[in-house]
Amino acid sequence: RGSTWTVRALAALRDILAGSPADVAAVVEELSAHVAAESAAIATEGAWRSTPRPCDEPWEERLVRALRLWEPTEAALARGQKRRLGPAGDGGYVVWDDRDTLCAGVLSYGADTNIDFELECAAAGAEVHLYDHTVAEPPGCH
Repeated sequence: RGSTWTVRALAALRDILAGSPADVAAVVEELSAHVAAESAAIATEGAWRSTPRPCDEPWEERLVRALRLWEPTEAALARGQKRRLGPAGDGGYVVWDDRDTLCAGVLSYGADTNIDFELECAAAGAEVHLYDHTVAEPPGCH
């Protein structure tokens, strides 16, 4: 399953980055490292579950270690960074900002009355469409 997904992802990335083999190689290397790390973590977790025994490492530390698998690598950080948009609480999202275009468009379903995230995306140049049958009209506009 994972290898099929990886092959599809790599093929899509090759299409996107056609004409720049250095970028493709960097992305392939980065994805390969993530797949290897995830596979190792899954294998370790699977072995732990199949053999009930006390774990030397607290679950909180295992969780943090697993979440760190999703931290951007240096190759990724050379092309962008994570950025939080929207309110500090519910309704805010972390997106990838490649320092060029945030995104071309946003489809927001169930926007409710807080559209801070959508407004920030619109301010960055995205075409934003809001859909929510529970709200009579958007609480604001760009």
